[in-house]
Amino acid sequence: MRADDRGGAPLPLRRVHRARHPLRALARELHPGRRRAQRLRHLSAPAEGRRDRAADDAVRHGIRAARDRRHARREPPAREGAQDRVGKDARVIGRLAIVGVGLLGGSVALAARADGVAREIVGVGRDRRRLEGPLRAGMVDRILTDVEAGVEGADCVVLAATVLANERLLETIWGRVPAGALVTDVGSTKRGIVAVAERLAATRPLGFLGSHPMAGSEKSGWQVARADLFRGATVIVTPTDATEPRATKGITALWEALGARVAALDPETHDRTVAAISHLPHVAAWALVDAVGRFEPGALAFAARGFRDTTRIAASDPPMWRDVLLANADAVRASLGAFRAALDDLERLLAAGDAAGIEALLARLKTVREGVA
Repeated sequence: MRADDRGGAPLPLRRVHRARHPLRALARELHPGRRRAQRLRHLSAPAEGRRDRAADDAVRHGIRAARDRRHARREPPAREGAQDRVGKDARVIGRLAIVGVGLLGGSVALAARADGVAREIVGVGRDRRRLEGPLRAGMVDRILTDVEAGVEGADCVVLAATVLANERLLETIWGRVPAGALVTDVGSTKRGIVAVAERLAATRPLGFLGSHPMAGSEKSGWQVARADLFRGATVIVTPTDATEPRATKGITALWEALGARVAALDPETHDRTVAAISHLPHVAAWALVDAVGRFEPGALAFAARGFRDTTRIAASDPPMWRDVLLANADAVRASLGAFRAALDDLERLLAAGDAAGIEALLARLKTVREGVA
């Protein structure tokens, strides 16, 4: 997923507050303004007498242990987001399975490796040859092409394929992951996969929470993965009233351990939000490249920084974005309607030769843009 708001202000939680009491409490708990230590106190206590703790307990204790080590060394307390690191010697997840080791999945692996978040990282994908690169690079410890075998014994599973593939994968793995495991995804749309999870939960309860890291690149593949991709970035989680509390707490703690700031939106609000700030800009970039080719094809040879910056995301991965647009088609179409209306307003001012109107419009939009963190 490509987004350009890394390091920006956390997204608002306004729609979460419309839900019933559990989600109101959750919104308060996940609000980025709360201190990390305050959130950690709300995590459930570990099960007694168990050899293998649930993944959310492991993450909680690993982060707390790292914090205690900093205190013993008289280090300053960790700050929110980019500076919020766990100790490199803290091993908090026994086995982390990542299905789809590309830009995002590979970055999860690298960040988990760099921050000591997992003892073992398993890479899962369809093509063994594509997985051999991450294995040779030390990004993952083992690779498998059988997704069911790949998630067996996992404490935490991250689905990092395309959004529609993630929905199919969730159905495939639901009955195979251990009962105490946590499952999340990194897809750019959430209504579809959350609906699948809630349907499957009726047959077998499982700790699933949808996630969307607002970080990425127009480039794709494990070769461009980065250990710091999530550091300081916002990750939106999409809990519902049906989400198990341990999933919310454990997955939130995981993203924080990787350096991200976590905010919560309901799935519908999430999809409309990203349609506006991510999906529409991608569509506009593709349309702009197409429009130049239709209007004056030779002009592309003279394209300079402004055009390149504006259309950089038009080079994004086509299969991934095909799924994103199909999965969020209604919200994207609604955003395109607003975009057309904005273009129509500007065209009317041009047709009328309204210099004052054009300047006023541009000045207003300049102020809006300057207010974007």
